[in-house]
Amino acid sequence: MLSTTSCLANVNCREKMATAMDEEERKLQRLKAAVHYTVGRLCQNIGEDHQKEFSRQVIAAIAETTFRQCGMPKGTQYL
Repeated sequence: MLSTTSCLANVNCREKMATAMDEEERKLQRLKAAVHYTVGRLCQNIGEDHQKEFSRQVIAAIAETTFRQCGMPKGTQYL
């Protein structure tokens, strides 16, 4: 039979694991946002040089492709 102490420790352990996963997800989302921002700036600079404009959808697609090609974990969704 499980004691109250072991049950509480198990709950605390799960909470700590969830908190750690939440922190990893936040880091991943910040990294993804940084890639998106950088791709947007590069597209803007290139567009100005060639008198072209990139749509938001194109920038998002390039950023997502870049993110995936860099070996980031699969299963991440758009911001």
